[in-house]
Amino acid sequence: MAADQPRRSYPLPPNEEERLRELHQLDLLAAERIEQIDRVCALARDLFKVPVALVTLVDRDRQCFLASAGIDLTETKREDAFCAVTILHDEPLVVANALDDPRFRDNIFVVGAPHIRFYAGAPLNLRPGVNIGTLCLIDTKPRQFGGDDLAHLKALADMVVSEVRARRAARDLAAGQLRLSQAARLAKIGGYEFGLLSEKLVWDDEIYRIYGVDPGTPPSNDLIVACYDPEMRERSRQRLDALFTRGVPYDVELRGRRPNGEVFWVRAMAEPEIVNGKVARVFGAVQDITESKLAEARIHDLAYRDSLTGLPNRSSFIDSLNAYIEAARLKNSHVALVKLDIDHFREVNDALGHRTGDEVLKNVGMSLWEEFGHTGTVARIGSNEFAVVLPGVSADAAMSHTEAFVEHARPLSEDNSNLPVALSSGIAIFPGHGNDVETLIKNAKVALLEAKSRRRGKVVLFDRGMRETLESKLALLRRVAAGIENKEFVLFYQPIVGLRSGKVTALEALIRWNDPEFGLLTPGHFMAAFDDPDLAVELGDMVLDMAIAQMRRWLDEGVDFGNVAVNLTTAQFRLADLAETVLGKLARAKVSPQRLTLEVTENVYMAWGAEVVAATIRKLHAAGVEIALDDFGTGYASLAHLRQFPIDKLKIDKSFVQSTESAAIVDAVINMGMSLGMRVIAEGVEKKEQLSLLQLKGCDFVQGYLFAKPLEPERVASFIAGFGAFNERKKQAATA
Repeated sequence: MAADQPRRSYPLPPNEEERLRELHQLDLLAAERIEQIDRVCALARDLFKVPVALVTLVDRDRQCFLASAGIDLTETKREDAFCAVTILHDEPLVVANALDDPRFRDNIFVVGAPHIRFYAGAPLNLRPGVNIGTLCLIDTKPRQFGGDDLAHLKALADMVVSEVRARRAARDLAAGQLRLSQAARLAKIGGYEFGLLSEKLVWDDEIYRIYGVDPGTPPSNDLIVACYDPEMRERSRQRLDALFTRGVPYDVELRGRRPNGEVFWVRAMAEPEIVNGKVARVFGAVQDITESKLAEARIHDLAYRDSLTGLPNRSSFIDSLNAYIEAARLKNSHVALVKLDIDHFREVNDALGHRTGDEVLKNVGMSLWEEFGHTGTVARIGSNEFAVVLPGVSADAAMSHTEAFVEHARPLSEDNSNLPVALSSGIAIFPGHGNDVETLIKNAKVALLEAKSRRRGKVVLFDRGMRETLESKLALLRRVAAGIENKEFVLFYQPIVGLRSGKVTALEALIRWNDPEFGLLTPGHFMAAFDDPDLAVELGDMVLDMAIAQMRRWLDEGVDFGNVAVNLTTAQFRLADLAETVLGKLARAKVSPQRLTLEVTENVYMAWGAEVVAATIRKLHAAGVEIALDDFGTGYASLAHLRQFPIDKLKIDKSFVQSTESAAIVDAVINMGMSLGMRVIAEGVEKKEQLSLLQLKGCDFVQGYLFAKPLEPERVASFIAGFGAFNERKKQAATA
C-alpha cells in the first residue's frame, strides 16, 4: 500500500479482548516451531495441492505464522490479513477469486506478490466464538472449494487446536497449576504425578480408560510400558531415563494394544520438577490420539490416493517408481513403465457428461488393477492418464501384455458400448530408456504421444528417434503459437468460377504463414499445429475472424464476391458453442450468414462425436450458412451418411480431377450431387482439357490455377472485375 494512502481498517470480533487474552495465555506468539503443527501444515499443502499453507495467529495489530509451508514470511500486518476476516466466524471462509471479492481485491498481497487469488481458511476455535487464528490455504490461481474440501480443512484445523490444547495442558501440569484435575477435564487426556524419592506414582481415572486397564489396578510404569508395541517400548524407556536422570522433558507418540486387542495411539508428555539441581518429581499427561492418527491416516490416504478410482495418485506413483528403480539398480534388473491414455476422453465428457466420464475412468482403473495390480503398481496420474509400473519385466513382455490388455479393454459401459473409446499406450524400460524417474516418465510420455499420433488404440515402445521427432514438432508448435501472437498468419483467396454464369461466384479463404525465417508457407508446412487441439482452435478462430472482417471490407467497397468459404478444424467441432460463436462473429460484423460457406471434411463427419457435429451443422445451416463437404471421396463417408447432414455443396478432390484414370469417379460424384440437390465444385483445375471434361459432365463450379492462384486480399476486387469483363467480351465475340 502506498505511503500516501490511508491505512485500511479491519473488522473486530465482538469479544476481541477476551480472544486476545486467550491467545496470549497460550504463549505461542514467540514459540519455537512445533513439529506436530508443522506436519499438519505441510500435509494441508500436499492434500489440497496449493503452493502455500499457513497456521496463523491473529494478534492485536499483526498476524504471526505459527507454521508455514511454501512461504518464507513470519508475519504480516493484521490489516492485510485475510485471516482477520476468517476469525469473525466459527465456519471456514472461502474466497474463490480474490479479484472478484470487494473485501480483498485491493489487498497488497492480491495486487502484489504473491498475487493471491484463492484463499480458504478454517478458524482455530478454542471454544464457540473464540478464534485465535486459522489454518489457511493460498493459491495464485482461482479455484473452487467444495463440501468435502471444507470438511477436510476443518478436520486439519481441529488437529492444530488439539495440539495447542495438549501443549497448554502439559505446561500447566508441569507448573503444578492445574495438575491432575485440569488434565481430567481435557478430552481424552489423563494426568499423572511421580515422585522419584518416594517412588510413588499417582494417576487419574482417565489413564485407566486410555490404556484399557481395570480401574483400581495399582499404578505401575511397567504396566503401562507393557501395553506398547515392542518396538515402542525401548523408545519409551530411553525417554523416561533421560527425564528422570537429566530432566529432559518427555514428549513422544507411542502405539500400543489394549488388553481387549484394540490398537491405540497416545502422546505421552512430562515435565520435571527440579529441587537442588535434581529431578524430584515429574508431572505428566497422556493424550489418547487414536482418532487423530486415524484421521491423519485418512488424510494421508487422500493426499496419496485418487479419490475417484481408489488407485494411487501421481505422488504415490512417483514414490513407487523410485523404489522399484533403486531395487532394480541393485539387482541389475529391469522396470517397465507403461503410460496409458483414454482416447477421445474430452469428447466423452462433452457429449455424454462428466458422470459418464467418471464411469469411464473408474472402469479403466478397475480393469488395470485386475490385470496388473498383482505384479506391479497401477496409478491414475492425470485427468485421463494412467500408469503401470512392472518390476523385472522386459520390453517384449511389457509390449505383449499391454497390447493384449489394450485390445480387449472396454472403457465404456454396455449402455455406451457403441462409442469408439479406446486406450493408447507408451512404454519405456529402465535402464535402457532412462536411468532415473524423470527421464523414464518423459520417454514413456513420448512413446504415448507417438502412439496417439499413429492411430488410436496403439501401443508403442520408446526409441530415441521419437524424442527428436517430438522435439521438432514441439518446436514447430511453439513457432506457430508465436506466429499467432505476432499476427504472422494471413489469408489468400482463390476464386471459384460458375461454369454456367462464367463469373466468379465465391472465394475460398486459404491460410498462409508469413514466417520471418522461411517466408510464405502453405498449411503443409505447419499441419502438425492442426493436430494440437488448442492451437487448432486458435488457428480456426483466427481464420474465421480474418475472413469475416475481409468480407465486411469488401461489402463496404461494393465488391461482388458472392460468398467466402472457410475451412473449420476438427478441434473447433469439439466446442459445444461453435454454432453460437460463428453466428455471433457474423452478427457483430453485420455480415449475413448467407455470405459464409463452411467447408467440412468427410473425416470430421465420420469422427468421434458425429452427433455433436451434426447438431452444430444443422444449427448453422438453419441460420443461412452454406455447408460444403470438402475433399469428397478421400475419406470414409457413404451415401447414407451424406443424407444425414445438411450439405449444400460437394467438392471433388483435386487428386480425382487431375487424374485421367478417375474420370468415372468424377462423373459419379457429379451425378450423385445432382441427384441429391447439391452443387458440385471441382478443385485443382489446371488444364483446359480438365475444364472441358467437367463442363461436359455438367459440373457446377470449378477452382484452380487455370483461372487463378490464391490471391492477396487487395487483388481480389480487380481480379473479379477483370474476369467478368473478359467473359463478357468472349460472349459478345461469340454472338457477333
